Amino acid sequence: MKKFFTLFSGIAFAISLQAQVSISQSDMPQVGDTIRLSSTVDLGTINYEPSGEDVTWDFSSLMPLSQRVDTFITVQQTPWVYQLVFFNAANLAQPQQEFDQFPGFQVTDVYNFYKNSASDYRQAGYGVTLNSIPLPTKFNSADIIYKFPLSYNHIDSSQSSYEFAIPGIGYSGGWKKRVNHADGWGTLITPFGMFEALRLKTDITQYDSLHIDSLGIGFPIYRQYTEYKWLGNGFAAPLLQV
Repeated sequence: MKKFFTLFSGIAFAISLQAQVSISQSDMPQVGDTIRLSSTVDLGTINYEPSGEDVTWDFSSLMPLSQRVDTFITVQQTPWVYQLVFFNAANLAQPQQEFDQFPGFQVTDVYNFYKNSASDYRQAGYGVTLNSIPLPTKFNSADIIYKFPLSYNHIDSSQSSYEFAIPGIGYSGGWKKRVNHADGWGTLITPFGMFEALRLKTDITQYDSLHIDSLGIGFPIYRQYTEYKWLGNGFAAPLLQV
């Protein structure tokens, strides 16, 4: 099975790796951050599953295939309709790629909205403009990505949900359950350097559905998958994600 990897591509340095890592609000993205990430695919040659204390995860053989740059801005820098919806619900916005691959549909002004607080880091929702119609969607309950402080053996869970109407088409809705377990700490080695890291395993169950009014039916998608993230202090993004 293919495994998809995303690596933090910032400046790396050699360090002494003897201490556990604890993740807090200060280790999350801030307004003005520009983060370069590399992506690649592994066909099963790398063992990413070991957990526990003082583990060494060696991903130095990974060869990046592509790169992207993530930026974070204020909510006030997004379209005014989005600002109204996410007032007090978010303090960060992340621009996403626009697309028009589907005939008759043009999607512009795409943003994810997050709130970084002392207690957690959460996605509050997202915004898209479909054929010039703004469709900001604030989740009914936010997707809590990390709860702080996050340290070894920490376990938590959360469930988020959303629903929104699509003018002239129908409506969409769904939910996501996230179970986090910080199951390891130690040394992470990547092509960009060596880091102290906390490993977070996240099991996700997700249900999404699109209802087409003209057909009178919905199209459900049910998924279960696992994410592995290696987090370090002061990097704003996972050092590695599988």
